Amino acid sequence: MDRLNLLRMGCLSTSILATTLITGCRGLEGPTTERPTAPNGVPIKPQIATSAVPNVVPAYLLATPSSTHAVSASLAAPLVCEPVVGVGLPLTIAQLGSGCTRWLQFTVGGLPQVGATPFWSSYPRACFENGRADLRLQPADIAPFARSTGARETILSSLTGTPAKLQLTYRIFDARTREPIDVPITLKGTPSQIVAQLPRTAAKLATLLGVHNAVLPKAIETDADGLELMGGIPWTPAVDLDVPRRQQLITLAHTSGLATMLLLWSARLRGRVTQDLFSHSIPTANSNMLFVQAYEHHYDKLPFPQPQLKQLLQRYPTNLALNWVGSYVADQANDNNREVSLANRTTIIAPNNPQTWLLLSQAIANEAQARRRGRYNYQMSLATSNAVDQLYHYQVKYSTRAVTVDPKYGHGWYALQEAATFDGKTLEALNAYEKALSLDPDQAEVFNWAMEMFQTKWGGNRFELIHAANLMAKTFHYGVEATYAAGDLLNDGYPNAAKQLSAKIIAANTALLATNPNDMQALRTMGLMLRWQNNYMGSIRYLKRLTMLEPTSGRVYDLLGLSYLELGINQPAYDALHKAASLRPLSAPIFESLAEACVHLHHFHQALAAATTAAHLQPTMVFAVFYKGYSLEMLGQPSKALPLLLQTAQLYAAQNKNPVPFWIWGQTGNCRIDLLQFHRAADDLTRCLAAQPGTTQTLINRAYCYNQIGKYALSEADSRAVLQAQPNNINSLINLGDSFSYTGDKADARKEWQSALQVAPNGRLAPLARADLKRDHAPPIVSKPH
Repeated sequence: MDRLNLLRMGCLSTSILATTLITGCRGLEGPTTERPTAPNGVPIKPQIATSAVPNVVPAYLLATPSSTHAVSASLAAPLVCEPVVGVGLPLTIAQLGSGCTRWLQFTVGGLPQVGATPFWSSYPRACFENGRADLRLQPADIAPFARSTGARETILSSLTGTPAKLQLTYRIFDARTREPIDVPITLKGTPSQIVAQLPRTAAKLATLLGVHNAVLPKAIETDADGLELMGGIPWTPAVDLDVPRRQQLITLAHTSGLATMLLLWSARLRGRVTQDLFSHSIPTANSNMLFVQAYEHHYDKLPFPQPQLKQLLQRYPTNLALNWVGSYVADQANDNNREVSLANRTTIIAPNNPQTWLLLSQAIANEAQARRRGRYNYQMSLATSNAVDQLYHYQVKYSTRAVTVDPKYGHGWYALQEAATFDGKTLEALNAYEKALSLDPDQAEVFNWAMEMFQTKWGGNRFELIHAANLMAKTFHYGVEATYAAGDLLNDGYPNAAKQLSAKIIAANTALLATNPNDMQALRTMGLMLRWQNNYMGSIRYLKRLTMLEPTSGRVYDLLGLSYLELGINQPAYDALHKAASLRPLSAPIFESLAEACVHLHHFHQALAAATTAAHLQPTMVFAVFYKGYSLEMLGQPSKALPLLLQTAQLYAAQNKNPVPFWIWGQTGNCRIDLLQFHRAADDLTRCLAAQPGTTQTLINRAYCYNQIGKYALSEADSRAVLQAQPNNINSLINLGDSFSYTGDKADARKEWQSALQVAPNGRLAPLARADLKRDHAPPIVSKPH
């Protein structure tokens, strides 16, 4: 096996896998819809309009109920609103009231028996659509918020009194009639006393919503200060958390399910928080459906095994969040039938929730993608083409239903824009594009799809495409999104337009940095822009500055590490990617890149660990599986490596229209050599050479295999092909000598071995040549094909 070890070939690639025509959508909320924003893109901060509300319980909370009918739990869709606040109460008390409300919405709305609770992400979106900064609603606000969220029961509230003697009042209203149901629920006392009464209030609300004997906390897991903290941040915090509040929320998350979920929605903290959460028992994690849906929305990984999800679905088949999660899990498993079935069930459970129709639309799009497999119409059979066209019709139908339910839903119009493009309805797609821009101009995906639909293949033209790219760049102030627009122009075949736009982006951000050298957005944009231009050293310069200003951003360290990898500067690449992995421990691509850096450094144990983590997080990652197999082979475990290398080829073939890359076959062949599977090794190496003719090391390895299976003429041909280009290649001189020796031409064999010694008398293969010269070479026992 000494000779086998000397014949190893390191055949790595940093190629980017081709993307499919339509990509799966993790959630139906874009990143900029997680919190309300004003038309100029500035986030709307929560405000307390205390001057407009008298410090008395509003009359509508005390009015005689129109009915006391029981609500069916399976149909219940509660929206617990923040309390309107009486004059004279301080902001801290108002935030306490909001914290109480969020706890009730999370605790009661998350019960699995409550069928159609609106999704947590829909609350800030509803505020944005209706021009509000908070959920302190009154009866006139019920109808528009019901359209945005799909709520059937709107629970209005008020907070009155003094800081020492408060009264917090809740009352359920029928969202269709805007009339109160049953009597109000009143909590009185000091802040601590109010908090102590929340579990009783939750039980009362659950009963009114049709859930009897609900499993609810007997005591709240935090105090008034904790609820005040959680009531003072956005419903979906995203990047709005400052460091002190962030740390306080992390501390609360050890005991509070609500705090944990708020952190799940906190974009910059997702990786760090989740790493911590996996080592803790999360309160209500296995029973609170809002928590489960938020967890899956961000991580593709549930806090409990999938069999438990199936059991929950069987037990609570009418729970909206469970069916939503089940549909996405089926999507990840490529089970289109189940994905569509569960998505369709969400529309039955919550037909007035616009997000359910978009889920079904996306499931239909995924099924069309699975059938189409990236092919054009002329490449498919007539039956397949007709089936795909029919699915596009349904995609348009369900996207249209979403914007019919909620005409202000910007993301819904974007989905219709995409669906109509695939269905060939150009005018409808253009109208949806304009509508999406008017309703939510800060949605980058609207512009991204415009860049797609204005391409020639969809009937677009150069003017529309370039105009959309420049409009996108201008709308986002020549920031990060603008770099994507420039890249799209280049990929679509307009290098001059891309160059002009990139010059504008660089000029705008250079000016910003001249005014403020610590402008983090400008630094990030410059880092991305220069990476796109393959100026990796320039990109590194800006990204390193950004890491000093943003030391907890795993994404920045990831970009920095990737730039180092492109330049082959492997130790700094490892350092940056290792840091990124610690900050984002659930990011499979980061661990995949870390494995690559470790392989380049010949740190194969670390490469194996990183690749194993990446493959665990995302089992279908081609490079993660490859690096795992490659590392095992380098660690002398070819029997474990070979199945992984073969899996790499299968994954690549399934995910791409292009043939399996040569380097996969080359490495698979090398692994088979270690396992003495010489026939199959020769076949794999032949595949490698078919894609990459004349590769020296592959020819050397195949020549060795041919000698082992008795195909001496073929081995001689491979060796001479190498020697023609590299007359002093020692491997080929030895292989050629072996070929002559096995056929009985001992004189020529000795001549080749002596030539090898003359070329490198002290080289690493010299002992092999000397050993050959000292003994007669009998032909090897030809191995049988495996």
